Amino acid sequence: MSLGVTLQSVLYLRANCRTLLAAGAGGVTYVAQVVDDAQQRVRLIDNAGAPRDTPLTGPRIAEALGIPGGRAGIRAMTSLATGELVIYASGVTRTESMASLWLWTPSSDTLRLIADARTLGEASGMGASIDLADATLVRAGRNVWLALRHVDATGCLQLDSRELSGGGGVRLARPFAQIRSGDGKGDPIRITADDVIYGRGDGTLWLLQRPAGVTWRISNDGRLI
Repeated sequence: MSLGVTLQSVLYLRANCRTLLAAGAGGVTYVAQVVDDAQQRVRLIDNAGAPRDTPLTGPRIAEALGIPGGRAGIRAMTSLATGELVIYASGVTRTESMASLWLWTPSSDTLRLIADARTLGEASGMGASIDLADATLVRAGRNVWLALRHVDATGCLQLDSRELSGGGGVRLARPFAQIRSGDGKGDPIRITADDVIYGRGDGTLWLLQRPAGVTWRISNDGRLI
């Protein structure tokens, strides 16, 4: 038996740009590219393959922070089971940081600030250097993880998706300060741009070290096992 496959172009993307994807409710997919300009926007591809713009943009996030004209950029995003998007944005002006964590509800176009730069810097242990960090957002079971890294530090924050959707306060837990080898005695593992952190439905967090072709589970105390 043979199967026929039809490929169709649905969205043109810029070359050499990091592309973010998140699955939404009803079979839709959200797409954003990490670019530092006023044209950055989250786009939606419906289950029929038709793309369209959403109202969520980098400049809108800057305005929500009270920095109109700021160049905030969406750096990471993931979806919740409710269809909402969790978004990490960053950018700087001469005096202010725009590093921030948000919850966007597509059905009502509501954008809610979860944590600003100061809160994220304190919770991650990065302080003001959070502006140098690259970010990854992943969902693992009922938890959402925000992994932050730069050349000198790595910080992983854990959030409960029920608190995110609940409309109240959201705790930013830091279960471990460093990621280390299995015995926990070696030097901290340095996460690079080639590595991939991802979550599974059973709530576990994983690290793929692509150059070595090795996959590790990250334990609750930050050990690779």
